[in-house]
Amino acid sequence: TRTVEGYEGYANGTKFVGEGLPLNTFYMQKSAGVDPETGEALWWKDVTDEKGNSYTHEFVQRLYSATELRTMMLKAGFKTVEICGDFDGAPYNQHARTAVLIARK
Repeated sequence: TRTVEGYEGYANGTKFVGEGLPLNTFYMQKSAGVDPETGEALWWKDVTDEKGNSYTHEFVQRLYSATELRTMMLKAGFKTVEICGDFDGAPYNQHARTAVLIARK
């Protein structure tokens, strides 16, 4: 569990489920702006260390397209990389809700 804006609950992707909130409340990490040198998005993350001390950490999150991921996996030595639109093997196209990559050595 985690606390988001005073609500205890669970975050799953872009959804947050917490007591007293509507089901499927939209959740997004807090932006810390853009790295002026790389142009990459910067985000804030609340972190608790092993002693229980809490602090906020800035991190970079890079988004890759499915074709970029396939190219990187092939360069890493995988022989085949299949891109699906879900875990049932649906086609990956403009209607896909996610990208699932199946790589074989």
